[in-house]
Amino acid sequence: MRVPQTRGNRPINPSINQPIRPMPPSVATHASLLLKAAAAAAHLHPKPFFSPRAAPPRIPSAPAPPAAGGSRYCPTTTTAAAATATSATAACPWFRWPPPAQAPVRGLCSLPHSGGGGGGGEGMGSEGVGRRRRVVAPAVNGVAKDGAPQPPPPKLLTLPTVLTIGRVAAVPLLISTFYMEGPWAATATTGIFLAAAVTDWLDGYIARKLGTPFGAFLDPVADKLMVAATLVLLCTKPLEISLLRDGPWLLTVPAIAIIGREITMSAVREWAASQNTKVLEAVAVNNLGKWKTATQMTALTILLASRDPSLPAQDALVTSGVTLLYVSAGLAIWSLVRMKLPAWLTAVPPDPRAYGHLIQLCAESGHLAAGRQLHARLVAASVTPSNFLASKLISLYSRADRLRDARRVFDSIPQPSLFAWNAILIALSLHSPDPSAAVRLFASSAVSPDEITLSTLLRSLAASGPALSPLVTGELHAVVFLRGFGSDLFVSNALITACANAGDMRSARAVFDEMPRRDVVSWNSLISACARAGWYRECLDLFQEFVRVRSCDGDGVGPNGVTVTSVLHACAQLKAVDFGIGVHRFAAESGLDMDMAVWNSIVGFYAKCGRLQYARQLLDGMTRKDSISYSAMITGYMNNGHVEEGMQLFRQASARGISMWNSVIAGLVQNGRQSDVLRLLQEMIASKVLPNSSTLSIVMPSVPSFSTLLGAKQAHGYAIRNDYDQSISLVSALIDAYAKAGFLDTARKVFKLTEHRSTIVWTSIISAVAAHGEAVEALSLFNQMITAGAKPDTVTFTAVLSACAHSGKVAEARKVFNSMQAVFGISPVIEQYACMVSALSRAGMLKEAVKLVNKMPFEPNAKIWGALLNGAAVVGDVEFGRYAFDRLFIIEPKNTGNYIVMANLYSNADKWEEAETIRSMLWGVGLEKVPGCTWN
Repeated sequence: MRVPQTRGNRPINPSINQPIRPMPPSVATHASLLLKAAAAAAHLHPKPFFSPRAAPPRIPSAPAPPAAGGSRYCPTTTTAAAATATSATAACPWFRWPPPAQAPVRGLCSLPHSGGGGGGGEGMGSEGVGRRRRVVAPAVNGVAKDGAPQPPPPKLLTLPTVLTIGRVAAVPLLISTFYMEGPWAATATTGIFLAAAVTDWLDGYIARKLGTPFGAFLDPVADKLMVAATLVLLCTKPLEISLLRDGPWLLTVPAIAIIGREITMSAVREWAASQNTKVLEAVAVNNLGKWKTATQMTALTILLASRDPSLPAQDALVTSGVTLLYVSAGLAIWSLVRMKLPAWLTAVPPDPRAYGHLIQLCAESGHLAAGRQLHARLVAASVTPSNFLASKLISLYSRADRLRDARRVFDSIPQPSLFAWNAILIALSLHSPDPSAAVRLFASSAVSPDEITLSTLLRSLAASGPALSPLVTGELHAVVFLRGFGSDLFVSNALITACANAGDMRSARAVFDEMPRRDVVSWNSLISACARAGWYRECLDLFQEFVRVRSCDGDGVGPNGVTVTSVLHACAQLKAVDFGIGVHRFAAESGLDMDMAVWNSIVGFYAKCGRLQYARQLLDGMTRKDSISYSAMITGYMNNGHVEEGMQLFRQASARGISMWNSVIAGLVQNGRQSDVLRLLQEMIASKVLPNSSTLSIVMPSVPSFSTLLGAKQAHGYAIRNDYDQSISLVSALIDAYAKAGFLDTARKVFKLTEHRSTIVWTSIISAVAAHGEAVEALSLFNQMITAGAKPDTVTFTAVLSACAHSGKVAEARKVFNSMQAVFGISPVIEQYACMVSALSRAGMLKEAVKLVNKMPFEPNAKIWGALLNGAAVVGDVEFGRYAFDRLFIIEPKNTGNYIVMANLYSNADKWEEAETIRSMLWGVGLEKVPGCTWN
């Protein structure tokens, strides 16, 4: 575990480089408990960390349908976050949220409550919050989830609602009668007030029985309005008696106390409800509040009744009323002082930095259970995750492969900043099974990226392969250029890899050349990209430049093991033995870290270049070997025709991985041992090593050799059952196998079912239809390929031009041939020239074919002269045909087809003696025409 930095005696948070404030006592106690539990668990069970209780089951993989207002990952932010953290508390013995004996409630006026004076709550001037009704789960077919019958939903217009509305409407009537003159006015005012008090108690009692949300909402409003109006009226128009005449402030003081207390209580409750929608008890109701209500109602009734001059002992009534009013005011103030607030209001708020530091420690050490307990404590304390805390939680859940929980945390952030966006993008790019998930999430947002965002997206794009269009790479490249991030080292390194994986090696090289500063990752990114793209000569040139730069800089960066591995692969492909030996000597003399991967590449280089004896010595001298080590040596044996030595080494190998089985099977297919392939494949399955997509792509080319489609169907079915049917190499092999077996429609169906169609897949289907003579379809597929954004390569152009040549479509062939250099920047090679010459020759345009041959930048080979010979046979040009035949006789004297074409050309020209001479030459060299045949 990494030790945190300190500044003085105070630790420093490495993510924000600021000292961490001392934790509050409650947080410090909880943190110490967590760390003690983690240390104990780590001592007993090093990994993973288990909490005292069994952990709850993981969140199901199938996402729940989103609710209104929620996202597709999190139906509702508060509910989803609470569900995640609540499940975490099941594993924690000292956490329980919510308490089992209490039910969660909502805000102040969202649920029914009672307002009656004697029914458990207070009447007018009371707390306004009685016992809350329990929230019951929705019923299904009239029965609740627990099996009990579900009560019908409350009606809007009920008796409590009518009574409450009546009390509100009685306030202006009370004011009107108060200011009227006459002996009946005081009686009417007192009667209205008493009726309101009685209906208040009756309203609360009936509301608890029926559950009316509308009446419950207006109940505290009617109570406070009636009390406040009565107190104001008594203060503004006191009685003309000696007690109130000499001291009019006697009524003002208790009135201010009572009204101020009600205002304070209402403010506290509303603030409590806004802080937490699941408050268990906003303000506790006790007997003190009930006594306060009773004295308050009695005092106001006496004072209103004393306004009747006909009553005897008016002064005594006023005195008793004022006395009770003071008692009520004192009880109101005392109840405010003794008010019980919920624990979450009086608790010390958690320190976000301390929690963030603890969560980061849990993420780095792999203690998911401890981190989830911290998250549960934050949810229990109603802490909305800030961008800082959310980034720590996202890192915790993503490292534990719980991306759904990480996404829920991100969705719970009220206003995610760029810091939080980078956290979730990094989590998706590193841990998501879909490498393009980060790019797709960013595409749906309106975030302004920075260097970290772009490097993360480019890394995700590079890992996506053909899943995303190369246009996306170009768009991100444009963003990097416009925002001036090209000088950032991490962005440039990621951009090189992304461009190379998209097939744009020129852009990758341009980014590399424009970098003001390069590290070893920059060099390795471009060198490995060149090796993967087949730019082997450029790979060797870059290595030489890298070594030269290192020697010039002295202590600058230099090649490492990754560099050597990529360069040796290029040397093996070019058969550049001397250069590879120099790379090996450089690695040994420079003191590089020669790990197993480097030694495997060295053995593979010598084996592929034919230095089998030295490669075997290196293999035997390795202290540690894996299946790749043996596979490299076996591949060398198979490539050089030493099948028995390769099989012997395979039998001697101690560890047989899937790569070794694939190497042996590929060697047998390469050396024409198809009968041994099936036997070895059965032995592989018997040893409980199941074939993968690479195995199937190796086996598929040998299936048409058996003249049966059963093997192809079996391999295809196995691929579908094991989710290998979208592998590029396997799809290409399936298309080729079905086409060669004559099932072109099945090959088309395999192509249509392929989701990500790379250049290899497009080339396979174009070659398949071209081999069946479907030139029009081949051209149509070629145009579809360009429209889809796939870039054709030289093999694609060869297939299209071959189809045009065999079908006589010279104009289309000329158009495709001319677009190679002008549109796609691909220089034609000898295969494309041969197809174009064949197309011109078959169409009788022999002179144009000769002109094209004279313009070639290289000498003609057998394919070119063979195409010219066939063209001469079409037009009947015996002289030019003999010239081409003489060149072919020098290049490939044992090709019987050339003799047959030339003999037929002489026969068609009635030159029988010359034709007989050509046939005698065929028999003289010991060759004979192979007769055609068909077999099943």
